[in-house]
Amino acid sequence: MKKVLALLIALMPVLASAKITLGEVTISGEKSEVTVMMNKNKPKYYCIPVMTDHTGMHEIWVKPKEAAKFHTALFEAKAKFKEWSKVAEDNNVGEFEKDMPVRFPTVTYVWGHGDLFFCDAPFKLTFRRTKEGANFAALYIHVTAATNRFVDENFIVLLMGEEELDTFLDTFSSKNIEKVMLENADYDPNTDKRTVDDSLFK
Repeated sequence: MKKVLALLIALMPVLASAKITLGEVTISGEKSEVTVMMNKNKPKYYCIPVMTDHTGMHEIWVKPKEAAKFHTALFEAKAKFKEWSKVAEDNNVGEFEKDMPVRFPTVTYVWGHGDLFFCDAPFKLTFRRTKEGANFAALYIHVTAATNRFVDENFIVLLMGEEELDTFLDTFSSKNIEKVMLENADYDPNTDKRTVDDSLFK
């Protein structure tokens, strides 16, 4: 009995911090899963896997309360991307780079999948056009871990066109978040329903 209790106690942090899949995004033609870090049946962070230029895959975390702002900023970025792409093509513009005038919320850049090394900084995109006429939206940010100034990294997100921006818009839509949360919510036998906190969608 003592062994069983010890095992349950050991598993409690794992059970309280389960991970579920929020959706699938495409970055540079590669599909990746955005996961939800759960804490006591509530989302704690939405975790986006991204490449870095030194040590491979790390993550960007978006707080649930910032998801709506993040989605709105992505929508504005897509509109600006479409507008600038057309202008560049209509005017035969060559190599070009400019920050997108879109206000994103602050996100957390995380080394690995844990908070041993992390940094909070604004998420922003730039519009880039190559000499060959390819257009893409790029995040390329150098951040240093808040807990260790010697731990630094360049986080890289390259979105090759409107279709890849759409995968982020679909994943971070309130409709998709509500659907996923309801699918993973606790069942209430009194109401015969699964319910989630309404504040997630405000």
